[in-house]
Amino acid sequence: YYISMFKNHIKYGRALKDDAVIITKSGKRKNVHITASITQVNGKSILQGIFRDIHERIEMENKLKDTKARYKAIFDRTLNAVYIHDFDGNFIDANEKALDLLGYSREDIPNINIETLLDKDQLPIALSSFKNIIKRIKQKNLTQYKLKRKDGNYIWVETEGSLILKHGKPFAILGIARDITERRKMHELYKSIFELSPDSILTIDKNGMITAANDAAVKMYGYSKEEMIGRHFSWIFPLKDIPEYIEAFSSTFKGKNKSLEFTSFRKDGSTFLAEVRVRLLKVDDELIGLLAISRDITKLKTTK
Repeated sequence: YYISMFKNHIKYGRALKDDAVIITKSGKRKNVHITASITQVNGKSILQGIFRDIHERIEMENKLKDTKARYKAIFDRTLNAVYIHDFDGNFIDANEKALDLLGYSREDIPNINIETLLDKDQLPIALSSFKNIIKRIKQKNLTQYKLKRKDGNYIWVETEGSLILKHGKPFAILGIARDITERRKMHELYKSIFELSPDSILTIDKNGMITAANDAAVKMYGYSKEEMIGRHFSWIFPLKDIPEYIEAFSSTFKGKNKSLEFTSFRKDGSTFLAEVRVRLLKVDDELIGLLAISRDITKLKTTK
């Protein structure tokens, strides 16, 4: 092949620039780039060439091809929705999981924009997130969005984003999204149960701090939600009984559900007898604290 190519270059007087594989004296194969031109010596046309070792370049190109292949495999096969969009929110690419989630086809990608997916009240959140990603390279916290599918139905997703650089400059944003629609539905259901329950419900973190209180808790203790949230649960109990209560809550963290009767304080200083059931509080199988469900049993005990 190369002999025929050289002869043609000499015959037609064309310069030669091409990559080739040569065999060295030691028998080793080596990638080279050949630059050759026709020169006249004593009335004869000869081919004068320069061979440049391009082994490192070829290695880099092969590594780049491998990297692109691995990236494409991850992009296409991941269980999460993965998408790329520019800084105006126009989609550049998306994997099949993302397209299925949104109800679009690959042909629709040029027509997908963040504005077509998000509610108007969420657009400022998205734009602020874009700015933070450009500034910090990677999104610090997960963000939840309500997205409109092509068929008009809505889904909830949890997203994270990172910056894509091209030639060392910001080029686009890579987003990863997980469908949390069912989780949101369950959250709303539990929220309704939480608020409508006739029993007092407090959620308590691992440090014993109250993180949420329902309306029944407000009515039973006489404190507003703002006054209760952020305080240690022991503050509503008599000082002398606190060690017993802490021991009971600690036992629950070890997997022992407790149902106890405690004396508690109201905001006005009065006391009442409460039946308290303490349960572990988990989100996605992760232990985040305790659930304390209480009811005032003062009248019941007095009657008995």
